[in-house]
Amino acid sequence: MYADERVLPMPFTTTEDELILNWGECSISFHKNGSILLANHHASIEISASGELCLQAKALRQQAETDIVMQALKHIHLNSE
Repeated sequence: MYADERVLPMPFTTTEDELILNWGECSISFHKNGSILLANHHASIEISASGELCLQAKALRQQAETDIVMQALKHIHLNSE
């Protein structure tokens, strides 16, 4: 569903508790308790209603990406000898 471009120029969804704006690979969620969540597939940042920040890296995905890069570098090193 697309919002009226004069109000919200991006796709959005709503649930009983939140409004979620989708912006490329990122999403911004406004929860009815006052918190805001900014997220993509690498990390999320939550700002609570009281203003506290919580940064959460998606460690498993990052580790998998690091492992793939390390394997590729080892392969290049072995083939260059």
